Amino acid sequence: MVVIKKVGSKSILDSRKERTIFVSIDTNVGRFSASAPTGKSTGKHESPVYRKSLEQDIETGRKLLRNAEDDVNDANDDGEDTDDAEDYLSDADDFLDDAEKSYEDEDYKDAREELDEALTLITKALREIGIDLKDDAKDAIDDADREISKAEDAIDEADRDGDDVRSAEKLLDAAKERFKDAEDAYDDEDWASAQEDADDAKDLAKDAIDEL
Repeated sequence: MVVIKKVGSKSILDSRKERTIFVSIDTNVGRFSASAPTGKSTGKHESPVYRKSLEQDIETGRKLLRNAEDDVNDANDDGEDTDDAEDYLSDADDFLDDAEKSYEDEDYKDAREELDEALTLITKALREIGIDLKDDAKDAIDDADREISKAEDAIDEADRDGDDVRSAEKLLDAAKERFKDAEDAYDDEDWASAQEDADDAKDLAKDAIDEL
């Protein structure tokens, strides 16, 4: 008889860069794992798409916008010209409104794109007042790189010991994919998205270690 010892679940990215849920089950005969499908190819009998993280990302975008508005107001009080920054933040607010509407309409692809555009505009607004997120993004990428290396070492060691590392490897693959997104965003000078992607990559690498 198969005995379930432990059940775990995590949010990961699929091949389309969409959030989905990853579930692992430890039993007396081994560890098994699977992720929920996403995208247009999902069948009617398959599990529903996991979208909680996108909603949280939009909420994070709102917090970033509020913080940026405070920074711009402070710059204005100091006598700086903040007209362009205020325009960027106004446009960012509109894109966040669109993202929330698209999310409610279950148009998740548009919601993600509108959120990304809002983050780009927030970054531009901060740059207008002399706040550059480039260094923060670079630090986040470096942190994620170190965490991924730690996960690789931990998985290699567990594999040599004969442990089942399949679940951890899937999470590590997701971390590496997110890390590449962070590097691409950094190259495109989209510092806000780069930092967000790098933080996600770091968290996924930590999850991979915890899975061992």
